[in-house]
Amino acid sequence: AWDEALELAELLSMPVATTLVAKGVFPENHPLSMGMGCYPRSRYASGASLHMNRKADVVLAVGNSYRLPNGTDGRPIPEGVSLIHVNADENDLNKIYLADVPILADAKLALRAILDAVKERIGPGKGGLKEEVVAEIKQAKDKDMAAWEPIWNDTSAPINGYRVVHELAKIIDPDKTIALHDAGGSRGYLSPFWTATKPRSYLGMGGMAAMGWSLGGAIGAKLGRPDHLVVHLLGDASFGMVGMELETAVRMGIPTLTILVNNEGTGGGLLGMENPNGPPPTMAKLTGDWSMVAKGLGAYSERVDDPLEVGPALKRAITATENGQAALVEIMIKPMAMPGLPDDWAI
Repeated sequence: AWDEALELAELLSMPVATTLVAKGVFPENHPLSMGMGCYPRSRYASGASLHMNRKADVVLAVGNSYRLPNGTDGRPIPEGVSLIHVNADENDLNKIYLADVPILADAKLALRAILDAVKERIGPGKGGLKEEVVAEIKQAKDKDMAAWEPIWNDTSAPINGYRVVHELAKIIDPDKTIALHDAGGSRGYLSPFWTATKPRSYLGMGGMAAMGWSLGGAIGAKLGRPDHLVVHLLGDASFGMVGMELETAVRMGIPTLTILVNNEGTGGGLLGMENPNGPPPTMAKLTGDWSMVAKGLGAYSERVDDPLEVGPALKRAITATENGQAALVEIMIKPMAMPGLPDDWAI
């Protein structure tokens, strides 16, 4: 239903945010895009989506469930906001929020019907982008990006995980790249700041995902789109569970790019496990040089601990994939700092 979503948004100049699993359904380089508006408990909602959502009087939710792992932490909808919710599964309607207008329908059919009704009401040749809406979205985006700039350009070591994603985004063609997140911290680094420009260019598992799933997922995506760069981001704990599948990619000549962000532990596992009287539990600490493992499996590999070498290393790895070789870049990073929750309801 992405064609209908784009047409309706442009007709009514509607700001658009997506859930994590819907990244790419609406082009995130479009002037009406606010980026990602939903993540587990809204933790990684973009600054633009939070800003615009706080001003909304009507929210049209299409195809999403509002289930807690992919929604808003169940925070109450502010007074005066009307919710129109379209979903093909009756179990997802009125599950978390009571919709003012629940619509049990296929997303594509529902959006086409809404489009026809809007066009009939406003008349031919009416509608279109409003400069003031586009300007406000851009201003909110720019403000958010400015706040993140020092983090993306952090030159301290260990490396900041957000810098890794920023460096990658600068050197790829988003129209010819498929990206996959993994479970835990890697999802938090990649999802909010990756610009997905086309449907199916970002493969997201949502709020809950099996650790290590992205390695096999990347192999499958590369088989389906051999003309695209396929890159996935995962942590050292995830790679420790499934890393031998890199040998499959090497043996079968499937040139994926694996970016392994190594914080020497299970980052998500440390949350809530800290011991106030001592160090974190031993089980949450990990060791090893995974770049050596990747080399032993026949992949192109590098290990990076200098922030200024992240971009060059990624470029070399991309070149290796273009030459038909699976590649892995292991980047030594800081433990992830978990963002706080928004102080109010987010999309």
